[in-house]
Amino acid sequence: MMVIEIEKTNEEKILRDIVKMLLFLDAGQAELAAVVCPRNYVHKGGVWRVFETAGQVLRSFVHVTGLPPSKATRLALIGCTQEVFMNGNWTVWNGLE
Repeated sequence: MMVIEIEKTNEEKILRDIVKMLLFLDAGQAELAAVVCPRNYVHKGGVWRVFETAGQVLRSFVHVTGLPPSKATRLALIGCTQEVFMNGNWTVWNGLE
């Protein structure tokens, strides 16, 4: 079984999402876990790099806690690029159109 969390917009919740996925693994309720984050979440203040932040948070968490590789490698971060269909074509969404 795999558990998946989609963190679309809230960078502040990434650490909570990572801990939640690790709790599923630790409880034996999942064999694998993934957190899906956008590479380019468009917001009124610009484009947030949520996936990049998630990678930094996960690396820091593993370093600080000494999380064993047997657990750390069972948690994946998946980045997605937000696109829009405009004028008959898919294009990366940057909020400028």
